[in-house]
Amino acid sequence: MAASTSETCSRRSIGVALALMLTRCGHGAQQPPGSGVPQDAAPAESAPSGHVSPPDAAEPDTAAVASSDATLARPADLDAWSPDVAPIGDGADGFEAPEAPETSDALDGDVASEADGDGTSAEAGVGAGADAGASDLCSTRGCPSNWWTFGYDSSHSGYNPAELGVPPMTGQWATTIASPAALSPACAEEGRAFVTYGAAGSASKMVAIGLSDGSVLWTHDFGAVSSVGHPTVVRGTVYVQTNKGLGANATSNLWALDATSGDVRWAAPFDSQFDNFWAPTVGGSAVYIDGGRYGGLYGFRVADGTQMFFYGGLYQADSWTPGFHAGVLYSYVQGAFVAHDPASGSLLWNNTIRGTFAPYSTNAAAAFDKQAAYVIAPPQLAEIDLVTQDVTWITSAAYDGTPAIADGVVYAIGGGELLAVDAATGSSSFSFAGDKKLKYPPVVANGFVYASSAGNAYAVNLATQAQAWSAAPGGWLSIASGRLIVAGADGILRGFALSSGLAPPGDP
Repeated sequence: MAASTSETCSRRSIGVALALMLTRCGHGAQQPPGSGVPQDAAPAESAPSGHVSPPDAAEPDTAAVASSDATLARPADLDAWSPDVAPIGDGADGFEAPEAPETSDALDGDVASEADGDGTSAEAGVGAGADAGASDLCSTRGCPSNWWTFGYDSSHSGYNPAELGVPPMTGQWATTIASPAALSPACAEEGRAFVTYGAAGSASKMVAIGLSDGSVLWTHDFGAVSSVGHPTVVRGTVYVQTNKGLGANATSNLWALDATSGDVRWAAPFDSQFDNFWAPTVGGSAVYIDGGRYGGLYGFRVADGTQMFFYGGLYQADSWTPGFHAGVLYSYVQGAFVAHDPASGSLLWNNTIRGTFAPYSTNAAAAFDKQAAYVIAPPQLAEIDLVTQDVTWITSAAYDGTPAIADGVVYAIGGGELLAVDAATGSSSFSFAGDKKLKYPPVVANGFVYASSAGNAYAVNLATQAQAWSAAPGGWLSIASGRLIVAGADGILRGFALSSGLAPPGDP
């Protein structure tokens, strides 16, 4: 049942992100009292997992927090509030302080003003215009069908409006990438798909695949890093993070590889622990990533990998990807939804949805459409209005993972089933059970929604709400170039050819 606006506001929580962050129930922007780690904190015992964590965030000296336009009173019930997720600095996993706080000495939020290859300035490209970040990516009917990153593009809607293919499938290929290593979700551009795989201490690689026949085009070996993240491909460059943990002389890197050859264009170091990274997000002339010793958000220039900023005021958790929508940068970590300035990373406004997340892993991303964001804070699904900055509705049905949004309907996995929700009201539209073990984020294209468990992948006709196709096994789903791409936990990438040239049900 959807919550009312007043109920939603009363449920909003205080996110502790290395400092106290006030959750807004009005319309003014807020600024956290600080996002750095105290320099004089003593180390704590390390945990068997190897994670290192900051000391408990200190209370500010004052009970008020100054924003850019107002002084906001500290809620009287702040000390009594208890989050549904473990707060940063709780000592549960062996906390240790760094020698110095995270800082950014790169550009002070300035963005390069030299012209990019398309004739636009990089400064204009960051945060400029509606849907900036994908503003020059062709993503409407009649465009080539690509799948640039997790959830399609920088808005992570899970909807490919350019794809004309529909079931029934007319053929398939299966390419063994690395059995039995689990594959990342695939991204795709100009008929090439890209996936990564690897386990801690073993070879971690990115592989480029031809979508027409599943042939291996090239492989890039990152070596024995502790993890390799999900890939993103935009304008002929593939971006991915590798993590090397806290070992001596270890360096985590954001890589930019040539999509045609796999050659390294640049590699930019960043700080992290033993994290699992989701896809980088390209917005205008910048690429944004999850990172930081104790959690945070980085921005780098796409041209040369120069660091633009680091923002440390987030929960210490991995497995999420930034969003970039209508010229604004967003993070969604452990239920804390934050709007950031895309040039400096500074906080613009924030809201929080209580949820039960895995410790240190969000395993979710926000999906954006028009003026709203859709987020899952298990077991809840919520809509956040990006104009009023309010939670519009909340509904609960054992939701988990990342939703998709297309044509006014939100698709999400709840209790192992695919649930469709009216985006305007939060009310239920229909459900699809499949094998009742669905878990991967759904994707949408041309009148069909696709959902998957580990064992099976399904296509559901949105006009009839009936199953149109299935195949085994399942995995992460992407749709590009007339192919449904299934990245399996068995190390096999499968491509299913869609029937082409068909309009979606109800199209003239």
